[in-house]
Amino acid sequence: MSSNQIHQAYTLQERNYLRDQSGMRLQLTTLDQLVQLMDPKLYLHLQSADSTNFFFFFRMLLVWYKREFPWDDVLSLWERLWTDIYSSNFHLFVALSILEKHRTPIMEHLKHFDEVLKYGMFLPLQLIPFPTARNCSVRSRSG
Repeated sequence: MSSNQIHQAYTLQERNYLRDQSGMRLQLTTLDQLVQLMDPKLYLHLQSADSTNFFFFFRMLLVWYKREFPWDDVLSLWERLWTDIYSSNFHLFVALSILEKHRTPIMEHLKHFDEVLKYGMFLPLQLIPFPTARNCSVRSRSG
């Protein structure tokens, strides 16, 4: 990555690092609304597990999936995010895609906040197939 690309990344993610965390809260609230609209059954399950604050996505959104995907996939994703080609909130559709991939284990096995939080915080790299741009872009256009 060039220094210009790094600067661009930090500029786009500046809201993630506000001292009052208002940028992160806004993204988590938007993700809450997106899941509620796109997958009401999953949302109700997360609500019953007291997890609609989406704290389990905090790190992923904070660093735009840097730890969740192999480095080459992260760079590819970041390039899409930097362009705003689909949406300035495209990273939230990536989150929605990850939730969709993990919907079954979440709904069948995770019943409490701490279980959901632990699952989200410790997802191994091999468990998260990189969501294709097509999958996320279809979601972003339908929302």
